[in-house]
Amino acid sequence: MADVGSRIGATLIDGVTMAVGGGLAAWLIIQLLASERANVLLGLSLSLLLMVLYLPALMDAWSRGSVGKRLTGIRVVTGRGERPGLLRALTRHTFKYGGHFCMPFVLKLLEHLLLRPRMLHDAVARTHVVNASADLDDVRRVVAGHTRGNALGMVLALVTGMLILAVLGLLALVFQHGDGREEQDPRRSAVRSVWVATRPLIAQLQRHHRRHGAFPAGVAEVGFEPPPAWQDLQLDPSSGRIVITVRSAPIAGARIVLMPVLRSVKGETKMEWRCGSPDIPADGLPALCRDEMRSLPQAAPVR
Repeated sequence: MADVGSRIGATLIDGVTMAVGGGLAAWLIIQLLASERANVLLGLSLSLLLMVLYLPALMDAWSRGSVGKRLTGIRVVTGRGERPGLLRALTRHTFKYGGHFCMPFVLKLLEHLLLRPRMLHDAVARTHVVNASADLDDVRRVVAGHTRGNALGMVLALVTGMLILAVLGLLALVFQHGDGREEQDPRRSAVRSVWVATRPLIAQLQRHHRRHGAFPAGVAEVGFEPPPAWQDLQLDPSSGRIVITVRSAPIAGARIVLMPVLRSVKGETKMEWRCGSPDIPADGLPALCRDEMRSLPQAAPVR
């Protein structure tokens, strides 16, 4: 059987791989949330995120093992010394990382007390971790000497599985609730469309500021043409503040304000943008445009 050090090393390497890949996929999702094609591509991005998070399991099922296991010289096998297959590998991976996410440190202690020397995820999936170079007959002989767990271990597996399902259900509920509110409120979709349409203008203003150290006197100076859906567009050259008055329903007459914030990071000036509206209530604004913008004169509120 594989030693503890090799298993810990493989877990750390796989964890870093998932963290980096998952972070990139999450960044892509955040970018798509601000895109006009968010509804089309968001599902694909979420699928990509799941694939990255379950990549070690897929590699365990279909190859010689995950990146971490290959580097540490171990692999996952069934009681017959074969690859675990997709279902076993996914189950093992879910209990391994999901269980420790739901019960950090506590699960490890319970494993030590109830299942030693096995781990919960291996007991549930009926898998074993062995040295990659081990002979198949030796693996079968050693595996045959390990029990499948006791009654308390099965109770622990049941409780852990219920916790994982509860957490996943809660996350799905939160995501669906937020997405549903976005779809049901036409004001949010309209504000999002305005925000997306400002991306070219913001890019041009940032480029102008990097070259000249100041904002232009007007948007015509950077060659930007306001869309027909905008009734008015004002740019404050001193602060870079953009005020857009919308022409079309359901937020006709409302103003969307974008304010640049300059930050110095390691001697380099970074520009971030805040977005809000003095005329639309917070519940009518998407999450990306809820900054406080009440310093402007009040117009008739949009209901």
